[in-house]
Amino acid sequence: MQTTAMQVSSRLFLVWGIVEQFPEVRSNPLFSSMVFAWSMTEVIRYSFYAFNLLGKNPYVLLYLRYTTFYILYPVGASSEAFLIYATLPKSSPIPGWQSWLQGMWKPADYIRANLFAIWWPGLYIMYTYMLIQRRKVLGKNPKTLKTN
Repeated sequence: MQTTAMQVSSRLFLVWGIVEQFPEVRSNPLFSSMVFAWSMTEVIRYSFYAFNLLGKNPYVLLYLRYTTFYILYPVGASSEAFLIYATLPKSSPIPGWQSWLQGMWKPADYIRANLFAIWWPGLYIMYTYMLIQRRKVLGKNPKTLKTN
């Protein structure tokens, strides 16, 4: 439940707090890689769910559901983090009291900077969670694709 809440809240924040508020990030190449990673993940996930509803369980979808995160999760999460970073003021790479006093950094900028900083431990938590889920579902070393 906690991991689902982290995923949903991060996507909501990226859509409404970053992409909607900072239209310039839509032309950043990281926007494309983020949307690509999200889209591929959802196509696989919902295909997996749809087949399960039909009583079918193709192993290839199970395998993709629990394996593509190896690439898609770091691509998506790092794209998200660096899009957040792209919205920060360019006045100073490390904000301090001087940038606050001079009005270069607003409170929302500090919030986004903190989110950028915690994104990386969050990525680690989510990535290791997915590794555990994969082991539970597929075992330690799935050797070959089985057909159903």
